[in-house]
Amino acid sequence: MTTYEVADELCNRLSEFFIVHKYCATTTKSVYIKLDYGVANSIRVSDHNGIEKYKYKYNIRKDIEEKYEEMEGTYLRKYYPFKDIGDLVIDVVVDREMKKVTIGKEEYYKQMEEKKKQSESATNSFWLYCTKLKRGKEYEKREAIKDENDCKYNLCNS
Repeated sequence: MTTYEVADELCNRLSEFFIVHKYCATTTKSVYIKLDYGVANSIRVSDHNGIEKYKYKYNIRKDIEEKYEEMEGTYLRKYYPFKDIGDLVIDVVVDREMKKVTIGKEEYYKQMEEKKKQSESATNSFWLYCTKLKRGKEYEKREAIKDENDCKYNLCNS
């Protein structure tokens, strides 16, 4: 599978549970996925090591064979091979539910609204060129999140 195929599969699965934004890098085959405006963290789909200054909680890579985790200070980063896409989906959903328990559902949704507002005025490549996928089932009922076009330009191929 290519990074784009893995990213599409992830987005299809995750859009049932999250608001999903996807950005395809222009200089590499990497794809970046934000979940619930980044409140539920982000996923990097790639076939190579990333730039040191950018750190993603979830990483799924073609060039690794076994799942592993790394602690960087107090921050846990998780790495998955392409074959473990199902494990990644389960972990992301479970981690989000744990976050809701820890900070409370209202605080979680408040943070989503804050991140959404920040994204509307953002000038970084992700928010300028990302694609917002169809809202997940959980959010179809929520009145607070209405905008379908959070990204200024939709240039990602799929």
